[in-house]
Amino acid sequence: YLVDLGLKDNYDLITVPGASLDLEKIAGNIITSIGFHDPEEICIFDHEDCAAYGKENSRASHVTNLKKARGILLQGNPEKSIKIFLAGFNKIEEIN
Repeated sequence: YLVDLGLKDNYDLITVPGASLDLEKIAGNIITSIGFHDPEEICIFDHEDCAAYGKENSRASHVTNLKKARGILLQGNPEKSIKIFLAGFNKIEEIN
């Protein structure tokens, strides 16, 4: 998806199980990357059927946590564009 957007070799990729599920635990890594590279845009992806979510693995849970994650990152980076996505088996949906 990122390559299709023309971003090949032009992004930092931080991956963790559950991505937005517990963003507070990895926020420091993200903030460090932002400090080093000063990106114009930050993208957070969750994917459906995520084992890290366990019984809470629903679209509603992902959307809620993605929006919360965006809010956490916007607190320290209000000038940044932060986009959130839910990756399905057949498509990637941007969440507004």
